[in-house]
Amino acid sequence: TPFLSANSTHSFKKKEKREVLPELNRGIPLIPQILSNDPDAFVWASVQMAMLGYREVNLNLGCPSPAVTGSGRGAAMIADPDGLDRFLDAAFRKLEEAGRSCRVPVISAKTRSGASDRSETPALITVFNRYPFSEIIVHPRLKKELYRGKADWDAFEMFYVYCTKPLAYSGDIRTVSDAERFMNRFPGTGHIMIGRGAVADPAIFRELKGGSGMTSGELSLFHDAVLENRLREMHGFDRAAGGMKELWFYWKRFFPCGEEAVKRILRSRGEEEYRKAVRELFSSVGESPTELQPPADRRAALKEDAQVRRAARARSEIAIEKSTSGDGKTAAGS
Repeated sequence: TPFLSANSTHSFKKKEKREVLPELNRGIPLIPQILSNDPDAFVWASVQMAMLGYREVNLNLGCPSPAVTGSGRGAAMIADPDGLDRFLDAAFRKLEEAGRSCRVPVISAKTRSGASDRSETPALITVFNRYPFSEIIVHPRLKKELYRGKADWDAFEMFYVYCTKPLAYSGDIRTVSDAERFMNRFPGTGHIMIGRGAVADPAIFRELKGGSGMTSGELSLFHDAVLENRLREMHGFDRAAGGMKELWFYWKRFFPCGEEAVKRILRSRGEEEYRKAVRELFSSVGESPTELQPPADRRAALKEDAQVRRAARARSEIAIEKSTSGDGKTAAGS
């Protein structure tokens, strides 16, 4: 999902404009994310997205990157609940005014559970409850934690019990069993977001539907597609190399016997050397569409996932989408 930086210039960068062009996102239910601490700029950006046909925009209050928080945006805004309240009050009033003369999108928000301490969570929930958000997406880590440690499900439970807005969850869902355990504890959650888990295992969405894991042939094709896209978008291998090698820090676990080959990929210099190292790695696992075998700890998780999928199919389907039965929320153990 593209990030759009909305500021007092009321203009987007060329790259930002390109990423939200509808013709480049056909068939993708895209929801642009807006980074802004300026109510006027946020409303301007939201209206611009509505003019492109987007029905929803997401106010990002969860990005912990110092480049973002250093300018008072993203997760920096949840460090000051009173200031956030003033921003939201102004932004929603201005959106209502704009809606009298043009189309405006619905607003969702993504947040963390606090900036520096979990005791900040209740004040944030109180602020969110005051405004007509279509959804609150909660990543239950603190701003200061970045992506370290584990997502705090107890912190999410505070949102689950006390937040009056529809909820979605984000954080550390890497396997089917992760998703199943989460939905068993929080069955009223609207949906789950999977980010880094999908980078690490591009077949995870198929697995969630009861399908097979990633095969070597599929990962090879996926790698090639990502590489060609990055070469095109970044105008050459030198600029694309960093992102491609970062992917291998996730994918190397699929090749427990290919440690040296992966090291050659990470050490490679230049496109030709990189491509050769990748070819050698995939050749080492053969050409047949055999399901890749991760390390023992991951295989154990997949075995558990298979058991979960069989149980889920017996009950119907894995409860990722929010039930439409009208059942109310019930906190686990309450």
